[in-house]
Amino acid sequence: MSGAARARIPEPVPDETAEARAIRDEIWAGLNRSQKVISSRFFYDTRGSQLFEAITRLPEYYPTRTERALLTEWSDALVER
Repeated sequence: MSGAARARIPEPVPDETAEARAIRDEIWAGLNRSQKVISSRFFYDTRGSQLFEAITRLPEYYPTRTERALLTEWSDALVER
């Protein structure tokens, strides 16, 4: 993105807390990267995170366990290459 097309950094909001400012700054930094990224912590509230964790422990939810097993088995070979 050219400098002219880049959006300006948002101005601080009056009475913005330090926590809110840190969140805004983290999201802003992630969206200004060439490969956009936003932490998943911004997509789930506490209950949503608890539900997601419970889902990943179900036998039917195998992707995370499969990925971990593959990385454990192949990580040394991948690093060597």
